[in-house]
Parts: sequence; C-alpha cells; structure tokens
Amino acid sequence: MRRVYAMYYLRQLARPTPRFVALFGLAAGLVGSVSVANIISNISHKTASVVDFAQYVGYAVVDTEVPVQIMLMAITALVVWFVVDSAKSLQLSVFKPRELAQ
Repeated sequence: MRRVYAMYYLRQLARPTPRFVALFGLAAGLVGSVSVANIISNISHKTASVVDFAQYVGYAVVDTEVPVQIMLMAITALVVWFVVDSAKSLQLSVFKPRELAQ
C-alpha cells in the first residue's frame, strides 16, 4: 500500500502548482535557516573569479548543517525538474504544429 501512496503523491507533485508550493516552502525554510545578507556579503568579498565562486559555493554547502543541505538538494531537484519539464513542453509545442501541417 505504501507504493500506491508514493505513486499518488508523486503524481500530485508532477502537477505544476504543488511543485511551486513545495519550491516556495523549501525556499522559505532555507531563508529562515541561513543569513542571506551574510551570504551575499561573503560572495561579493571573497569571489573574484568563477573558480573562486565555485569554491565558495562548494565549501558553503559542505560546511553547512544537514537540514540546510537537504533543503538545497530538494530545491535543486525541483528546479532541474522544472527546467526539464519546460524543455519537454517547449519541444512538444514547437514540433506539434509541424506534425499537424504534414
């Protein structure tokens, strides 16, 4: 029965509105857990190049608390899901009229 519930919730999450709600909820939790002003200040002071920025982000993610890491991974997964879904949707909408015209 757990599989049925899991599939139900995954299908509900596949719709755009619950994904936006989950994304905003995770973002609100992340903003409540970290100091965004300090992060922006550190980025502007410690990153002179792309390599420095990548190192800063890597160290910041690794050295933070586990709940923040989980929220970051979930936000990243949702954003990737949005991008892939949008790309598929765009590709379908671009190619549909051509297929119908033939």
